[in-house]
Amino acid sequence: MFNKFSTKQLIFLTLIGVMIFLVDWLLAVPITSSMGIPGLGKAITGLIGIFLAVIAGKSIKKFFTFTIIFFIYGFLMMLAPVIVLPAPIKIIAFSFYGLIMDFIVFSFKYRNGGYVLAGSIINVLLILFVVLVSGFLGLPSLSKLLSVLWMLILAHAVFSCIGALLGIKTWNKIKNKNIIRQISS
Repeated sequence: MFNKFSTKQLIFLTLIGVMIFLVDWLLAVPITSSMGIPGLGKAITGLIGIFLAVIAGKSIKKFFTFTIIFFIYGFLMMLAPVIVLPAPIKIIAFSFYGLIMDFIVFSFKYRNGGYVLAGSIINVLLILFVVLVSGFLGLPSLSKLLSVLWMLILAHAVFSCIGALLGIKTWNKIKNKNIIRQISS
């Protein structure tokens, strides 16, 4: 369960975390800014983020794989001025999402259904966390967010499932490539 990670694997997981962060910044921030509803852009980036995370998780079947990815993501989000949260809370929250994903995938013994379920659960938790933070901070966009909350939860769950399924399908096509075999070993 707690196998050590090689340097190659840690570099790969870091790159995945950075890629998820970049996709988030290039897609989620503009979508959320233009619509004025916190969490709206995260549904779309959830598809790509879960897609990338699933490829990493299928390549490195070790507990803490997702925790490392989302720790890196949280660390980078710490530098982002978009969410008005103290930096340590960003790292802790995203690491916790990764830990939940690790636990679910591990519980499913790294079968495909575990990846789909885990991706959906952490993205639904993410939107609920956005609601909690928006309420705690008294953000004016909270009323808009609450008016579309059920649609956002559904969108997050559906897009995450699609991302996980695409990640599984893509991994099945690339699993025999040299670079993937080197990372997996």
